[in-house]
Formats: sequence, structure tokens, C-alpha cells
Amino acid sequence: MSSKKKIKERTKARQQAISLLYSSAMVNTPALDILEKGLYPSSDLEISEYAEELVVGTQQHLDDIDTRIAHISQNWTLERMPLVDLAILRVAVYEMVYCSDVPVSVAISEAVEVAKSFGAEDESSRFINGVLGKIACALDEEHEVSTLQADECQADERPTDECQTNER
Repeated sequence: MSSKKKIKERTKARQQAISLLYSSAMVNTPALDILEKGLYPSSDLEISEYAEELVVGTQQHLDDIDTRIAHISQNWTLERMPLVDLAILRVAVYEMVYCSDVPVSVAISEAVEVAKSFGAEDESSRFINGVLGKIACALDEEHEVSTLQADECQADERPTDECQTNER
């Protein structure tokens, strides 16, 4: 598969995942139930494998993802955020933290583009870019700490799994 085709497919998958997460919030039904029971808005919509991975992963790590978003988005509680913006943020943060094959810059760029098209407010793309940029900086700091801890473990000749390491 060509890389351009893969990129286009992943963009579409992200949009599908965001749509499912948004629908889930709107009807107050777990996203995994919507996915498993085929309750999405369109009966002819075929959810891609990557979209399923994004939805399942986002739901599995929702507490961590929401904690990261809430910590960074000062003066904006999750409950106050437009549901579509929150869905965009959740998918992007999942990719940034848990998908090692997706560069952080790509996750941010894709989220900003989706927000330009589907965001709830005119300022959605700027808000999402700002929140994700701060999360990216926090991830860099976590990675630096994790690297230092691993280096300390090696210097102490302890196995690195005895030290805390980052998810990525």
C-alpha cells in the first residue's frame, strides 16, 4: 500500500473514531457498545480496523487521557468542552501517548484539521492545537525523566523494569 493511500485511510479512520466517540457522548451510550452492536448513524458505514483500534484504545485509556486533558486545559473542565472538541482531543491524545507509530506532530496536525472542519466553535482548532501542544511538551518532559531513570538503572546495574518508564 502506498504511503499516501495509508495516510488518507488513517485520516478517514480518525474521523470515523471521532464520530463514534461524539455519537457515544450524545446518546450517552458507551462507544464500545455502539461499535460492537453496529449502532452508528449510517447503516452503510464500514468502520475501518484503525478506527476500531482508536475507539477501543481511547476507551481503554480514557481515565489517563481525560486526566491529561483536564490537567492542561486550565479554566476548561471536560464537562464544559464541546463534545466534538473533546472527542477530537481524546483521539489525538490516545495517538500521542499510546501509538508509537504515529508521530506526535502528525496526531496534532490531524486533530487540528478535523477541528477546522468539524469543531464546535470558530476557535476550536486553535484551542485543540494549544491543548495538544502543551500535552506534547509534557510528554517530552516525561520522556526525559523516563530516559534519566533508565540511565540511572543502568548505572546502578538494576534492570530497567524496576524503574518507572513512560508508556511510549
